[in-house]
Formats: sequence, C-alpha cells, structure tokens
Amino acid sequence: MINEVKWESIWVTVLGLYPHKILVKWELEPTKLDLSQYSFAIYRSNNQETEFKNINTFIPSTANGEYLDYEPLLHNEYREYFYKMIATNTVTGNIIESDVITWEFQPDYKMLEMIRLLDDHLEWRIGSPCVLYYERTVSDSGHCPHCWDIVTNRQKTSSCSFCSGTGILGGYDGPQPVWIEFIAPNTKDVAHAAWGESQPGQSDILLSNYPVIKPRDVLIEIDTGSLWRITRVSTIAPQRTIIQQMARIDRMNKSDIENKMLTVPTDIKDVMVAQMEKRIEWREF
Repeated sequence: MINEVKWESIWVTVLGLYPHKILVKWELEPTKLDLSQYSFAIYRSNNQETEFKNINTFIPSTANGEYLDYEPLLHNEYREYFYKMIATNTVTGNIIESDVITWEFQPDYKMLEMIRLLDDHLEWRIGSPCVLYYERTVSDSGHCPHCWDIVTNRQKTSSCSFCSGTGILGGYDGPQPVWIEFIAPNTKDVAHAAWGESQPGQSDILLSNYPVIKPRDVLIEIDTGSLWRITRVSTIAPQRTIIQQMARIDRMNKSDIENKMLTVPTDIKDVMVAQMEKRIEWREF
C-alpha cells in the first residue's frame, strides 16, 4: 500500500510492510530554510479528522528519511491508519501542518502473510547478511562543490571523497541491514529472461519488500566484505503493494571510492552474525 502527497518542500509517503509494520518516508526538496531551526513530528490516528497521537519527534539532518511504526495491526482489513507531519520553527514558534495521508491500496492479510513468510525464509533459513547504502538523489546542501562542474552539469571525477563519487554532498544514506538470497544462475523467470544471462562479476538477488531498493544503491556482504552495485530492479507488486524485490548487481572494483568510504558498522555486524549463529544452532537441534 502506498500513497504520496506533496507538502511545501516535503514529500510524505506511507507504505504498509508487514502485519505490524508501517513505513513513513519523507524527502525534502532543496530549500533555503535552515532545517536545524525546525522540529518535525509524525502523528498517527485511526480517524482522519481527530485523535492524532505524536509517535516521533525529530530534527532532520538530511534531505530524506524514514520512520518505522511498529504499533499498528493490519490483520483487520477494515482497519486504516492516517498520518500527518507537523513542522515547528523552534525560534519563531510558527507551525506548518501537512495534509493527512494514508495508503491508497490496502493489501489483504494473504499478501501480508506472504511478506512475513519471505522475511522468515531470508532471515532464518537461506539469506545472506548484508548492509544497504542508499545513493542520495537530492540533498539540502546540493551538489558537491569539490567535484561538480556547474558549467557541464556533471562530475569532474568519480573518486571524490566528499560525496563518495555520487556528485551529491553526503553521498549515501544508511546503512540499513538487509537479508538477501543469491539466485542460482540457472533459475529462469520473466525478469531474468528480460535481463539476459548474468556475466562474470554479476549476480541476481532476491529480497523482501523492505528496504526498497533502486539502481545505483550499494550492498556490502558482511561475510566477505564485497561491495555490489545494484543495476536493475524488478518487483512483484500486486495492487501496487511490493511483496518481493529482485535485482541484478555488479561486483564493484577494489579501486572504487565506495570501498574506502562505506563500511559495515560493528553493532549491525554483531547483531546479524549472532542471528546467523542462532540459525546454525536451530538447524543442528
């Protein structure tokens, strides 16, 4: 389920991911406003008009972000949740309130159960632990002043350490832990037929509906430390509800700047390695 509204210089998106998990995303257009002067709050309600509850308050540090709301229960097909964002200028006290937003298409419980089963399959049976870095497509600071040529409107170099070779200040958002399955080369389906056979240095992967990936995002394998660039993405999304994602990825060169700039945080690695150890214990049991 997905819906989107434009509010001032912010896009707000609501996605239903799981029987008890809703993703609220926002993205800011470049603005002259000093974001450090604004406090943002996300509100949720079962009623479109009243009874909104503050579920998260934050000061945005980047041009986009997301919040996972774990409280809602989506088992009941007649239950619906509404969200809105309120920005308060901490200096002047001025308040800007967004429109109320919910999803346009609500998946039935069968779809949510399919997502849950795939999550369990990847996390506890066959998935490989990775972290995902989202390549930035917009930034409140704009293009990188160290490598962006304003005349040609392109990067001067792909090895800039200030933007990790993206041309956008900050380079990447993340990291986000994710479990993926490497698909055997002889597996045939519509997406693979359209993409053609994978070449040396390429692989095809399967992952659940979250995190939502796009071309040029970067994956890091926790086991090997290998970096992969996502080049193509295909989704299974009945009624515009993403159930699973497939992607073709290219192994990145050791000389790529991302190998120096992107790492796996110790806390994420420890949690995913511990889960792998539990998975092995359960198999032996």
